[in-house]
Amino acid sequence: MIKAAVACFAVLYAVVATAVPVGLTAQAPSSPFLARHYHEGDTFSYQMTTSNKGRTDTLNYTIRADATVKRDADGKFFEEIA
Repeated sequence: MIKAAVACFAVLYAVVATAVPVGLTAQAPSSPFLARHYHEGDTFSYQMTTSNKGRTDTLNYTIRADATVKRDADGKFFEEIA
């Protein structure tokens, strides 16, 4: 059970790390519904709920990753995920 949860967290981390923009650009977003507006210090969470059905039982679990918006030395925003 712990191995499955760790593996799922690794997948979630990989998805979040590739799906989240590292920095903002001055370009206008293609859709205002998908635009992100960062403010340094903002916090939020990603949550993934899933189930793993085996031959004899089903394992249901939820994984949560907390993020904080930070600014690098160049002034670009990024999400630090813990």
